[in-house]
Formats: sequence, C-alpha cells, structure tokens
Amino acid sequence: MPPRPTRPSRTAGRRSSPEPSRRRRRLRPWLIVAGLAVALGIALFGRCRPTPPPVPRIGIVAGHWQSDPGATCPDGLREIDITLPVARRVVDQLRQQGYQAEVLPEYADSLPGYRALAFVSLHADSCLAEFTGFKVAGRNWGPAADASARLAASLTRRYAAATGLPYHQNTVTTAMTRYHAFFLVGPHTPAAIVELGFIGGDRELLTAQEDRVAQGIVEGLLAFLSAEGVPPPTTPTAAR
Repeated sequence: MPPRPTRPSRTAGRRSSPEPSRRRRRLRPWLIVAGLAVALGIALFGRCRPTPPPVPRIGIVAGHWQSDPGATCPDGLREIDITLPVARRVVDQLRQQGYQAEVLPEYADSLPGYRALAFVSLHADSCLAEFTGFKVAGRNWGPAADASARLAASLTRRYAAATGLPYHQNTVTTAMTRYHAFFLVGPHTPAAIVELGFIGGDRELLTAQEDRVAQGIVEGLLAFLSAEGVPPPTTPTAAR
C-alpha cells in the first residue's frame, strides 16, 4: 500500500519565536536590578525614619506601690516601706537638679508607651539575714537595648560607690531581666530595674540611710544622662 500523503505543518514557513528560556535570560538582569532598588529604598526609608525625641522627664517606680507590699519580714517590715521613701527621695533630688521626675506605682496607667530620658524601677530583696548586696538589670531588647545597658552600668558603678554594697550577681533572676514594665514602656526609653539590697542583711542601710541609698541612684542617673549628651536643665522643677 502506498504511504498516506502527509499534511503540511501549520507552522511551515513561519518564523519560529525565541525560546522561553532565552526570554527569561534577557529579563533576569532587569528583575535583579529592580529587586535591589526596591530593597535599597526600603532600607533607606527605614533608616531615615526619625526616632521620636524623648520626653524630658525621668520615671521612678516605687516597687510594689499601690499593688502589694512586696517582700515582708517576720517583724512586719515590708518592701514597700523601703522602695517608696527611696523613690520619693530620688525624685526630690532630681527635681532639685531641675529635672522633671515623677514617682510611679508598680502598675501605673501611664506605663504603656511611656517615653522618658530614663525609667528606673526600685525594689528590695528578701529578708534573709545572711545575704547582702544589690543588683541591676537593663532591658536587653528593642531600640533602647544599648542605652539601657549603659544606664544599668552607670547605676551599678555609682550605687556601689555611694552605698559600699557588693554586687550580688548570682541572684539576678528572670523577674528582673524580664521585668513586666520592660514590655510596656516606650521602645526608645532606656529602662532598668534595681534591687537596692536585701531587707535582711542590708536593713540598716535601707531603713536608716535612705538619703545615701537615693543619692546612689541619682548619681547613676546623672552620670548616664551626661554621657548620653543630655544637657542639664537650667531651672529647678517645683516639687509636687
């Protein structure tokens, strides 16, 4: 049987189009350049976004104030009996220097988004008589992590010099490093928490030398602000 005649191809005589892979090769460099341009624009935009200026105030939390008494000794001495008088003395001394300072309760309504030159929460440790010393922790995440570390270091140096207490490193807990207010205050606010000493072993200092304790905190704050380039105020702030 003779072979069946073949039908001419529909594409015969037409000019073949470029292969898809060749088109992709021509487009790829432009896609890469466009992607890099977009990424660069996003990076530059993020860097150029202005950091909100800090509110020219200093927030001092009196640990457990308006919340609970905190650590309580068998004879009735409470943590709040130490933190509130010291916090008030710190604020008074800062105002005498011209700063806008305020005492805050443990769970102040103003904590969410709180903006300040510095935020420090004051606490005292347990009633164990065999322990003595203080400790400090700064917020270690977010835009103000480095500034918080500098604040904590300044408070550590000046408080140790003012009180003569040793640093009690092995009792720094997650209750300090993950302090609840660290998650609330504004991300650009340098924040730290200080355990002023042990109510047991450091009782005489914490209850009878409150001005000395407060002075250590104030000197640490002033040294931090000076190192950060914050100009000192010129007019004392009236006490509230």
